[in-house]
Amino acid sequence: MVYVDGVGYACQGGGTSIHTFTWAVGTQHNYSFNSTVYTTNNYQRFYYKRVSGCGLTKQSGTITASSNCTVTGYYSTQYLLSMTTSPSGTGTVSPGTEWLNPGASVTINETPKQYYEFNRWIGQGTGSYSGTSPSATITVGSPVIETAHYTYVPPKYNLYLKVNTTNSSVQSYYNNNNCNAVCNGNCWGDTVPYTASAGSVCGIYENIPTGWQFVSWTGTGNGSYTGTSNNPIIIIFNYSNITETLNLKQVPLNLKQVPKYNLYFKVNPANSSLVSYYNNNNCNAFWNGNCWGDTAPLTEDAGKSGPLWVSTPTGWQFVSWTGTGNGSYTGTSQDYQTVTLNSNITETLNLKQIPTYKLYFKVNPANSSLVSYYNNYCSAQWNSNCLRVAAPLTGDAGSSGSIFAFIPSGWQFVSWTGTGNGSYTGTSNGWPTVTLNSNITETLNLKPVSTYSITFAFSPSPGVNSTVCSTSQSIVKINNVNYTCSQLPKTFKVSPGTSISYSYYTPVYTSYPVRFVYSSVSGCGVYSQSGTITASSNCTVTGYYSTQYLLSMATSPNGAGTVSPSTEWLNPGASVAINETPNSGYKFNYWVGRGSGSYSGNSPSATITLNGPIVETANYST
Repeated sequence: MVYVDGVGYACQGGGTSIHTFTWAVGTQHNYSFNSTVYTTNNYQRFYYKRVSGCGLTKQSGTITASSNCTVTGYYSTQYLLSMTTSPSGTGTVSPGTEWLNPGASVTINETPKQYYEFNRWIGQGTGSYSGTSPSATITVGSPVIETAHYTYVPPKYNLYLKVNTTNSSVQSYYNNNNCNAVCNGNCWGDTVPYTASAGSVCGIYENIPTGWQFVSWTGTGNGSYTGTSNNPIIIIFNYSNITETLNLKQVPLNLKQVPKYNLYFKVNPANSSLVSYYNNNNCNAFWNGNCWGDTAPLTEDAGKSGPLWVSTPTGWQFVSWTGTGNGSYTGTSQDYQTVTLNSNITETLNLKQIPTYKLYFKVNPANSSLVSYYNNYCSAQWNSNCLRVAAPLTGDAGSSGSIFAFIPSGWQFVSWTGTGNGSYTGTSNGWPTVTLNSNITETLNLKPVSTYSITFAFSPSPGVNSTVCSTSQSIVKINNVNYTCSQLPKTFKVSPGTSISYSYYTPVYTSYPVRFVYSSVSGCGVYSQSGTITASSNCTVTGYYSTQYLLSMATSPNGAGTVSPSTEWLNPGASVAINETPNSGYKFNYWVGRGSGSYSGNSPSATITLNGPIVETANYST
């Protein structure tokens, strides 16, 4: 904090830090106050404001020992506001990380980068903000960390179909509504493009109208296909729109009768919900781009070939296909397996149900106020879903997410206790992972804040040495007990909710010609000279006082003249004109002054500056 004669002295904490030196009169000593002083955790610092006492006004210099005096360096406290994003680099936050004065009101804002969406703020520290509003105002009451959380949202691109012919019947054949071209099981055509997220894969199948023959595909755009392969071709949406042109040529029509076969669909198990899901009208199963289900078979020419494709309903998992008939498919690959109608065929879709598990939430201790807090305010979450004591969350086996809980005022986080496969037990409340491999119970363990430290302090300006302070009258009355300057700061350890009464006195006299006059009070949310504090956090109440010096005016002999002004209390640095008038029969000789800034001399009128207590005596003779 300060260097004296090359030796550094740190702040001792708990209020004004005092280091006293005993020097021989006339000796000179170097001093220098640091401009900025950081605490050990680097989240709080003090910066130099000014210096006073011993006639000094500069941050560094030389002091000559000529009297007892005190040099005081005044510093202001600042807290660090840290602004971050998660994941790193996914957005821009403002303001940047900066040092701020206590009580500063700051508006925080976020702007997501391309392909990212804002989720929520997570704030740490007194006055911080946690919530889903992109913009919020915080009041810095301690070091604060604000983190903007984002979710990746991939861009979407279009897949367009063109047919390389002006024949109107062919163009109509590939209209979206006819569903003669399919992308990922979705009807596709030349009237409306198919839209998908970047990185998606599309398998394209198309029917060829009678009298026409497939030639090739011509693709434009990143991830497109150009070539002579057909049914399927694979398209990758590689961050651009894609156009696929289907090239056909007309062929002579030579007809002969072709036998037809049926393709039947079954689902195993054949419960009512699955049967309804795979009804033909729902179009959740396809063969060769045609909607297919268990209500009616598909009928096509003998030798017709095409791929199978199905969607799987929520809560169920694909196992295998079981096929019967010449050209059928049996195996464990779900989609795009070829079936050729060389006979009537039955394809059975085998599924198994995915189990679900419950995540139960408890709070310990389970008193009514804590249970209400976590039931009513979504104060605990798993995988962004509200955890409540009243009802468990249900999820698929193997689903995973982070668990987190806000802590109510007056309570302190201890740990999580988890039971069940995939649960979490530990002392982190920073989004640990819970995976539903079984029914799980997570218990949030809390403990009440046992005591708070309420400190009362005294800060005179300018400061005084400990000798003067030790002779003062009572500065403050706390819970009907008086405390002097030398007994402060005074700290009380009290339970949450405890009331403490206080009253700062004014003026306060010492045994020296020095007194203190009340200026203001701050800390613990109080602003009055007297009042009551209810303990809700660790805090310090500081009474600020102005130091005043006594100007004593006298005559020698007593009554030999009149002096002005009269004896009075004045602020440090006050400039005062002194005058004398001799009484009848007396003649003025000289002034004798004692104290820093006093006057000694034979001028009847002079100006003095109060740098400390002063005694001015006008001396007369007959």
